[in-house]
Amino acid sequence: MSCVSADSLQRFSQGALQGERLAEVERHLDGCADCRALLAQALRDDAAPEPRRPNQVGAYWLEEPIGSGGMGVVYAARDPRLERAVALKLLLADPDHPEAQAALLREARALARLAHPNVLPIYEAGEQDRRVYLAMERAQRSLADWLLQPHSIDSILELFIAAGRGLEAAHQAGLVHRDFKPANVLLGAQGRPMVADFGLARPVQRVSPGDPGKSDSPSQSGSASESGSNDNSAVIGQAKQTSAAGSLAYMSPEQLRGEPLDARADLYSFTAALYQALYGKPPLEAASAAGRLKLLATDSPELSARGRDGSRISRPLRALLARGLRFEPRDRFPSMAALLAALESARYARGRLLVRAALTTTLLLALAAAALLVRKEAQLERLARERAQLDRSIDALHAQLAAEADPARLASLDTQLARLDQDALRDTQGDRQAEVTDPLERELHALLSRFGADAYAIPPEFTAHVRDHIGRLLQRRHLRQEWLRKQAEWDRIAPAFRARGLPEELGFLAWAESGFDPDARSPSGAAGLFQFMPQTARRFGLVVADAQADAGALDERRDVEKSSAAAAAYLAELFTELGSDSFLLAVAAYNRGEDGMRDALATLSREPGAFAAGHRDFWHLYLRKLLPEETREYVFAVLAAIVVGTHPAEYGM
Repeated sequence: MSCVSADSLQRFSQGALQGERLAEVERHLDGCADCRALLAQALRDDAAPEPRRPNQVGAYWLEEPIGSGGMGVVYAARDPRLERAVALKLLLADPDHPEAQAALLREARALARLAHPNVLPIYEAGEQDRRVYLAMERAQRSLADWLLQPHSIDSILELFIAAGRGLEAAHQAGLVHRDFKPANVLLGAQGRPMVADFGLARPVQRVSPGDPGKSDSPSQSGSASESGSNDNSAVIGQAKQTSAAGSLAYMSPEQLRGEPLDARADLYSFTAALYQALYGKPPLEAASAAGRLKLLATDSPELSARGRDGSRISRPLRALLARGLRFEPRDRFPSMAALLAALESARYARGRLLVRAALTTTLLLALAAAALLVRKEAQLERLARERAQLDRSIDALHAQLAAEADPARLASLDTQLARLDQDALRDTQGDRQAEVTDPLERELHALLSRFGADAYAIPPEFTAHVRDHIGRLLQRRHLRQEWLRKQAEWDRIAPAFRARGLPEELGFLAWAESGFDPDARSPSGAAGLFQFMPQTARRFGLVVADAQADAGALDERRDVEKSSAAAAAYLAELFTELGSDSFLLAVAAYNRGEDGMRDALATLSREPGAFAAGHRDFWHLYLRKLLPEETREYVFAVLAAIVVGTHPAEYGM
């Protein structure tokens, strides 16, 4: 087995291991001097007096310990201000090194500003009694727990791609994790992966540009010597020094050598974790850090075509694993973004391969029934080529639509695309619809269904736009204040929409419009939660004083209940005109104005095939650029606000 983790050693020293795991660790300790030395250190640490557990840390009430490690203890806790459960990590005190505590606190605060759906949210970082604490979202299980049960290759890739996005966000913020592994990826309420435990991250440094296998880009330091010596004894010595800094089975060669690290060390750990998820074992196993370093330098991991449960591992996926596990950093992917792009491509290729396999089986049966077995290979190849050409043509037309601005040319491209879409539909008729695996896409389907638009087709680009706006929303500077305002005002906002028979989620327009600020005012003269212009506000019964009136004159746009009632009345009117299933068109019209929407639909109506299925919807108007860019992006911003607002815990609210 690989070396025992620091957490397992601590549990062993405390007598918390049992059964087969206890026997396994004892056998390993008999033959591993490195781990015995670490155990001795853990026993010395345990002999130190146990710090008194406080009942309260900062504003958080502690309930019970739920985990511990070399960095500190994690407690189940509660935030009485927002009445929510949190996990609170109380870091071990180090009175002899106050500068280290200060640096750790600065790093924790940097992480607290890292708002991303796939990074475990840190609500607050603070210090009490010279001990740093972090308050974060409380999750129920880890990716490692999830992997104990068998799952499809596609499900595994989906979760790893999402976790990789969180790791990429950390890299963009100048952080290198240094201990990425399935146990450090937590799963939210709806299975959303969140990268956690940045306890081993280090301040940004520069790597010497002359060192082989390294870059001169910003990097994170290792925990041992930065010597570039190739002397084997020196390398082994460095490996011993670094064996506790990270998890051995996932550590990159440069981390084992104690060298400065950049993001490519995380890429190695990510790929090693993915390898273990697919094959059920680490890429290469050794009894010690030094032994593993020797093995990495001389051997390559086995890349079988069959995974741990017999599932087929495609050639592109195996090629990705091989590159991500290269010994030298320069031979791996240059960035997390590049690795994720390759992983998405491998996942897509695998899906296409499965579809083609199903299509091949169907066609073989048809050919056999028609007694045309002699010609089956040629026909299958021809059909595959035609299908591939059709896909390429559709992709090319989508790209041209995105780049085109001329209305006439847009109409022509759209006609061509409709024809190709019909061909593709005919080509796949009878196939089972692929299962929707993207959690956000599932949520968008459910959301549109609640608004009576369940027949709406959601292309991948649509989901990508919403995901982008969710990321923007979560990175807003005053996000916490906006959410607190929402909680304070929601009971006065939602009833106005329910009274009209509208889904109360429409109240989240106030988040997109004003950040739930009743006193918000724009340079154009719009004001209030729902940013009414004076003329529109008066039309729906709000009292708005003249522009020349005193600043303190009556303006009911600032009244939460009255402005909510006016917004609900306006949206109800838009639904009446555009159709009860035209939710997205109504939201667009709220931003653009009903006259602007009428103009867009009138332009569409003058074109050939204007009233074909799927043409009188928001996405079609988006592709045709019949709505201004502000309105097009506004709709995605509102959808993002509704998704986050209706699943606050999942997004760390």
